[in-house]
Amino acid sequence: MTSLIIKYKTFEGEISERQISDIKTETQDSIDAFCHVRNERRSFKIGNISQAIDADTGELVENIWKYLGMELAPDGREILLSITAKYLSAIKALKFFSLITRGFSFRERSHLVLFIQTHTISDDYSSEEVDSWLQQLWCGNIYSYKDGNTNEYFQLLDSIALVIKLECKVVALNIARGSGRRPILKEVLDQIELDFGVGTR
Repeated sequence: MTSLIIKYKTFEGEISERQISDIKTETQDSIDAFCHVRNERRSFKIGNISQAIDADTGELVENIWKYLGMELAPDGREILLSITAKYLSAIKALKFFSLITRGFSFRERSHLVLFIQTHTISDDYSSEEVDSWLQQLWCGNIYSYKDGNTNEYFQLLDSIALVIKLECKVVALNIARGSGRRPILKEVLDQIELDFGVGTR
């Protein structure tokens, strides 16, 4: 298999650029590959690869799960990580936003489930399955964020395509609105504009 140049988020939340080759599947979520930076075989979580480029052709890999032939679950369905690949940063950022502003109860999750179902071909999955997957999806270290380390969240926001950010803003507003019985707090509105407004970060 060809080698890839990847942007990879480390355990500490830092983004590093690596070239990897001799890629082998470990699990549905991870690969084992030779890392040219470390000069040894390493394990990589696929969800932590924010960008991948084919080192031979220079072509951007839009869906790394399909590229690696890892898009199908044992039951034959395409896995949700592959289905949502184009929107994964947005989904993670919206989940993170929800967790730091309102929590992540069914009401908040339902807006994200609708976002996923509207923008992806996830017809093989019920709303309940998407919701369950969403609850398990790692989006970042909330405790670190609350301690003032905002890098991980900002990196997520920076990796969202501009055309998707406006749609994220609508979802964030729906999450913040809650039941609609009370107005959205000004500081939350300001955060939505800062996080999901086009050209604000």
